[in-house]
Amino acid sequence: MKGYGEIHYDRSAAFQPTPDLNNKIVFKVGKAGANASLPNPALEKVAQVVNLYVAAGVPVNKLNFVVAVNGGATPAMLDNVYYQKIFGTDNPNLKLISALQSQGVKVSICDQAIAWHHYRKDWIAGSVIHTPSALTTVTTLQNSGYAYLEM
Repeated sequence: MKGYGEIHYDRSAAFQPTPDLNNKIVFKVGKAGANASLPNPALEKVAQVVNLYVAAGVPVNKLNFVVAVNGGATPAMLDNVYYQKIFGTDNPNLKLISALQSQGVKVSICDQAIAWHHYRKDWIAGSVIHTPSALTTVTTLQNSGYAYLEM
């Protein structure tokens, strides 16, 4: 994904991702970035993982990646109108979310976190998937064979 998740790839390195495996990962993203005008660093790390798998020759259709967002990262999922109202700047995460989704990554938001932040569900970017809870998303996917990475 050009512009996100810069990598330094070496084909001779050990433990290369492979299209022969079931590449299922759930990423837990729960921390806010330090600067509201920059993309969330944890989402950037997800992009980095995607880029590494693609560089290793894993086709996008073999990536079963889900991002489960909650906690301090919740504002990153706001649509641009509400992000601007709260932070006074455009939401820099929306382009990154779109880039992740273009690679087949499912980006989800915890409805518990939305309530805890006193947001309304319709304030969240329309392309983001709503789930009852990031915690149940993670455990449900782990029970389905997904590896867990906390970003």
